[in-house]
Amino acid sequence: MNAWFSDKALMNASAARRHALAWRAGCTFAYAISIGLATNSIGLPCSLYFLVLLFMLADAWAGLMYSHADRRDRPFFRAMFVASSVVTIAAYMGMALSAAAAAGAEGRLIAIFMATGSLVTTMILLVEAPIFMALCTLPGALCLIAVPMLPQTETHAPLASAGLYLALATLVAQLIRTGMQHASLFAHLTSAKEEADTRRKEAEQGRADAEQHRLEAERANKLKGEFLSTVTHELRTPLNAVINYSEMIAEETNGVVAQDANRITRSARHLLVLIERILDFATLTSGDVDLAPTSVDAGALVREVVSVHAPLLHRQNNAVAIDGDAVIQADADRLRQCLDCLISNAAKFTRDGRVEIVLAERGAEAVISVRDTGCGMSAESLASVFDAFVQSGDRAYGADGLGLGLAAARHMARLMGGDIIATSTPGLGSCFELMLPLAVGDAVLDQAAA
Repeated sequence: MNAWFSDKALMNASAARRHALAWRAGCTFAYAISIGLATNSIGLPCSLYFLVLLFMLADAWAGLMYSHADRRDRPFFRAMFVASSVVTIAAYMGMALSAAAAAGAEGRLIAIFMATGSLVTTMILLVEAPIFMALCTLPGALCLIAVPMLPQTETHAPLASAGLYLALATLVAQLIRTGMQHASLFAHLTSAKEEADTRRKEAEQGRADAEQHRLEAERANKLKGEFLSTVTHELRTPLNAVINYSEMIAEETNGVVAQDANRITRSARHLLVLIERILDFATLTSGDVDLAPTSVDAGALVREVVSVHAPLLHRQNNAVAIDGDAVIQADADRLRQCLDCLISNAAKFTRDGRVEIVLAERGAEAVISVRDTGCGMSAESLASVFDAFVQSGDRAYGADGLGLGLAAARHMARLMGGDIIATSTPGLGSCFELMLPLAVGDAVLDQAAA
């Protein structure tokens, strides 16, 4: 039954038949009166009318039960509603055929009027349920076919013409009501179409605006990258001159002057490192990056980076543990930069604690986890920890950079087909997981080819 009838369409049909119950009963009563006038007998039309009315009440009750039934009972009440509706219409057509058989020419016209009204009403109400509509229109169609085949009878009822005019008036009323329903449906359909067109145009305009914003953002990002590249290039030249002269002064003098020159050299070198980081980040975000994927022994690279940061780890009184190994396809220099950022952060923000680096394979990925027992981060700080030029408030006390390290590291990881995720608990430490594919994907190969 589910495959034959749509629940939504049958629910609408059920509601329509219930709401039109009084109207249908009134029209049927008018036809019964017209049959009585045409046959000069009220007994049979009244009996048929009350039978049809009983069936109408039955299909209204079945429709009500169907509309309120739960999923388990719905198929039973759906079948009951369909069957009772068809039986009601068949009984209604039985009344029409009785008129055609007993009331001569006037009775045949009354039967045709009743069948026509039934067909028109059924089609407008049940157009969404074509199979149900076919079942409901079948009795009316059979009535129209059967009327000419009935034997001709002669009647001399004095009010036969009055009964015929009453039946015609009832049919006209049905047609007017159906026309009004058509007009209402058409108005709703027109309104829905206009609203759909409006929403479609708004969506198209929204997509066009979004595309325009995207292009503007890309253009602004490109200009930002060009600006950063130009400024950092221009700053490196005088800084290199400052470093060279301060080194010369330190070599040629001694005492307080030499100490001041060394301070100048250290500060200038630190500033040069910051400028190099800005230049590197601008290059990364502009997409102008050349990758050279090779087979990398990630375990050996981790140990190499840890050895570089050994003085800082020792100065912070941190224990270090390295566990696991993995061989991955990645750009070795970019991978070293990612590890350098994660391990230096762990060493910088952990004191009298432990830094643990774990390498493992998880499906088609290699995962390098850098865990520390440092100060940790709040949820608010964790949400912005990968944003450029942002220093986490929880960890800023140990920061001496621009807040570009983690942003650049994640960008590099994503360029290599991976990612970096972070978890943290305030006061207990943080964990950064660098995930990279074990094999080079197409996107990385395309990036490398570019």
